[in-house]
Amino acid sequence: MDLKMFQYFREDHEKRDFVSGGAAAGVAAAFGAPVGGVLFSLEEGASFWNQSLTWRIFFASMTSTFTLNVLLSYYHGTPWSLSSPGLVNFGQFANQSYYGYEIPIFFLMGVIGGLLGAVFNAINYRLTVYRIKFVHQRFLCVLEAAVVASFTMATAFLSIYFSKDCRPIVSTIKHPIQVR
Repeated sequence: MDLKMFQYFREDHEKRDFVSGGAAAGVAAAFGAPVGGVLFSLEEGASFWNQSLTWRIFFASMTSTFTLNVLLSYYHGTPWSLSSPGLVNFGQFANQSYYGYEIPIFFLMGVIGGLLGAVFNAINYRLTVYRIKFVHQRFLCVLEAAVVASFTMATAFLSIYFSKDCRPIVSTIKHPIQVR
C-alpha cells in the first residue's frame, strides 16, 4: 500500500543526499568531529553539492555527534559530561572535562564567531568592489600586494614581540641545540 507520504524522498537526488548525510553523520559520530563529517561527505559522498545540502548535512553531523556524546556519558556513569567525543579516540586531554551547563557559553562563542565572520565577509566584499573599480594598473596591484605583505609582517613581528613568548636562552647552556 503506497500512501505517497514520502514521495519527495523517493527521487534519486534525495536518495543521494540521504546517503551523503548518513556518511557524514557516521564519520562525525565515530571521530567526534562534525565538520570532519561534512568535509568527508563533501569530498567522497555527494555527487552534486549546494548550500542547503551543506546545512542539512552539518545539522545531521552535529546531532549524531551530540547524541553519541550524551549516550556515552550515561554509559560511563557521568550523565551530561560531554567529554567522550567519539568512538575512535586519538588521545585524551588530561584533567579537562566539558559539561552540559557550558553549552550556552559555547553557543555564545559560536554566535560571536559567526558575527565576526559576517563582518569579515562584508569588509572583504567592499574591498573587492573597491579594487575592481579603482585598481587597474600593474603598479597599483604590486603596491597593494607590498602593503598587505608589509602590514602582515609588521603585525606578526609585533605580536611575537609583545606576547613575551620569545625569551633569551639561559646563559648556563653552552650548546642550546643539544638541550634535551
